Amino acid sequence: MSALGRPQDMFSDTAIQLQPVFAQWIQNTHALAPGATASTSLTWGGGDLVAVGGKVALLPIPLGTADFLSDVWGSISDQGVVTHITGGNFAQSSITINGWLRDFLWAQASQYSSMSLILGRVIGDIVDQFTPSVAMDVTYTPDQPVSNGQELMPNLIASKPHVNVGGVDMRSSYTIIMTDPDAPSPSDPYLKEYLHW
Repeated sequence: MSALGRPQDMFSDTAIQLQPVFAQWIQNTHALAPGATASTSLTWGGGDLVAVGGKVALLPIPLGTADFLSDVWGSISDQGVVTHITGGNFAQSSITINGWLRDFLWAQASQYSSMSLILGRVIGDIVDQFTPSVAMDVTYTPDQPVSNGQELMPNLIASKPHVNVGGVDMRSSYTIIMTDPDAPSPSDPYLKEYLHW
C-alpha cells in the first residue's frame, strides 16, 4: 500500500490515495470558527492572510497526501546529494506506509529530544541548534544506559562512556561532547562546575 504524496504517484495502479481526514476536519473547524463565534476573531485556515508588522503571521495551507511528510529531516552533502535522516531512500520511503511511519516516528523522537534540550537550555546556552543525524546509544556500565532526561550521579560518570553510533558510514568521524547542566552560560554566569573526562 502506498500513500500518493508525489505527483508521479498519482497515476499508480498499485496504490490507493490516502487523505488525512481528521487533520482536514480540524482545519475546517478552525476555518469556520472565526465567522461563527466572533466577528472580530482572527482567521484560522479560512483562506485569509493574517499579517503582524507586515510579516505573515497566519496563512492557511490545504492539507493533502503530500502533508504526510511535511517536515523533512535530512542533510545535503557537498555534492548536493540529499540524504534522509534515517539513511534510507527518502523518495521510496515517503510513498510506502511503513516507510512513512518509520520516518515520522524518527522525526517525532528527534524533535522531542531537541525540545527537551531547548527547555533545559542546553541548546542556546551551551551549544547551537542542530538537527540530529544519527542514532546513538550511550552506556556507562552494562546496566546503566543513558536515556533522555535521566539524572546521572557523579560516581556513575567518572569514567568515559561506551558510545555506539548506529547506521552510519564507518568512514565518518564524530565528536562526542558531554555537557554538564552546571556549565557556565550567558544566562547563568554564576554556575561554575564542569565535567571533564
